Amino acid sequence: SKPSQGSQAPSMRFASGLLILLSTLLVLPLTAVFAPVAISFVATLFTPWIALGLSGSSDADWLRWRSFPLVVPMVLFVDLPLALYLLVATTIVDILFLQPLVLLAYEAAVLLFRRKTHLPSADDAEAPRPRRVPAAASEGDHAPAASDKGAKYRDHASVWAALEGDANVRAGDVRLLSLKWLMALADKGGALPRRQELPEEAFVTAAQLRRIEAGARRGFDTREYSKLLQRMFADYTFSTELELMASLFRRKRNVDELLPIVSISYCWLEAAHPDREGRQLQLLSRKLRSLYGGRGLLGACREYGFSDMGVFLDWGSGYQKDPALWRAWMSLPALYSMSDDELRRVDSEWIVDERHSHEALAEGAMYAMSEETLHSMADGERLVAERRAYEQSRTGEQKAAFGRMLHHTMDLWYAHAAVTVVLLTQLPDELPAGFDTTRTYESRGWTTFERCSAELSHPFRLFSAGWKLVIDVADEAGGAKMRLPATPARMEALLAKCRFTNGADKGTVLALYEQTAAAILGSLDKLSVAGLPLVRGDVWCSPSRLA
Repeated sequence: SKPSQGSQAPSMRFASGLLILLSTLLVLPLTAVFAPVAISFVATLFTPWIALGLSGSSDADWLRWRSFPLVVPMVLFVDLPLALYLLVATTIVDILFLQPLVLLAYEAAVLLFRRKTHLPSADDAEAPRPRRVPAAASEGDHAPAASDKGAKYRDHASVWAALEGDANVRAGDVRLLSLKWLMALADKGGALPRRQELPEEAFVTAAQLRRIEAGARRGFDTREYSKLLQRMFADYTFSTELELMASLFRRKRNVDELLPIVSISYCWLEAAHPDREGRQLQLLSRKLRSLYGGRGLLGACREYGFSDMGVFLDWGSGYQKDPALWRAWMSLPALYSMSDDELRRVDSEWIVDERHSHEALAEGAMYAMSEETLHSMADGERLVAERRAYEQSRTGEQKAAFGRMLHHTMDLWYAHAAVTVVLLTQLPDELPAGFDTTRTYESRGWTTFERCSAELSHPFRLFSAGWKLVIDVADEAGGAKMRLPATPARMEALLAKCRFTNGADKGTVLALYEQTAAAILGSLDKLSVAGLPLVRGDVWCSPSRLA
């Protein structure tokens, strides 16, 4: 027969009372955790009073206060050594026995509170059970919740998907370089080859990065403690108090929930090669080594428990064209964008006339040539062959992989909240011949996108890690200036003033940023500007931008 509601009520009350009694008993071991300090304090403070008779109850005992000067040497030479001995002994007992007992008590209490304390009603028993969602669909590494597009830039799963493959990218489309290997190459004065020519030891695989992440040191989880504290004050329950007390002794790996990944934002020094002589790499290495009191970025990461870091650097992470096949005339958009038939009809006389009709051509490469050099250039057939050789210096699959990397992962490397971003805002002292010095970091389209993306979601304060998540190498303290995030409309205005080596990239960059900013800013409940110096009239920090 079905149990009545009246017969359920006593059992419910009895079960609830039993849970409260058991939870109270389980929390008692928590008081023993403070035994080392308590015993040492008592031994140091009260034993002199007892030994000298100052704690007596008779009137004669109170006259012994004249012996009080004897307390000082007694405390120094008897009580403090005794207290130290007791502190060490009780600390060992605390670590080996009491703290494990506290955590065991906490886990037992959690299990008890999660169990149902009432019998199912007839309606509950007859109601159909919800269909179970497969684990791969509900908790899959590569499937952020569709209802929260901003989760893509917080959850680690999206980054692992970019490296291991999903519906949009394939495994190997993007490869990350080893920061240790990169620093060693800079120490040798070497230049970074394109990805196709790098040795296998230059890369760090996704499996290696997962192991590095799992090796992060344990630390006190300040974020969890703050949440529990707020929850306890907002809606007090005994289980919340128990969980709060237990959290004081729990240690969590990777407290700041970081990924062992660094993305580099920098300027290409030439249209065909970002750093042909390796000077930018050496500048980057010097800056990273000088950070954080000489520990350097890699040293700070090792203190956190990351033995190495994977580095996203477009020249080595994605498939690139062969810079040896680049020719100076290719920097002319008017020439390079021509069809094969149009290019065949071009002769050296046209190129001379074209140079005279423009005060400055792209990269200054053609404009810097003498008329004799321009006249000696090959005819249109040779131009077609040179362009074809340059375009075919990566295979069709490599070109497709580069496209997938560009359109489906570039936002992650700079906007993901767990990825460290290094802004190489300075240029090396020695620059290639013909370099346009007005093309600074701030004037470039891709670097503007990368910096503004990094400012969308990266926290400026970490609890355990000893480095900044957005690093401007121009800042000696290793941090980037805080600025208000740029909206898509502002990014469009910024890009209108920026210059691109490939003009077709402008639309790609704007579309990427609109997608990224809408996802991140659209998922925010509130935007904290704590620590941001608001300056009236400043294009990045003006209070008017908050309106």
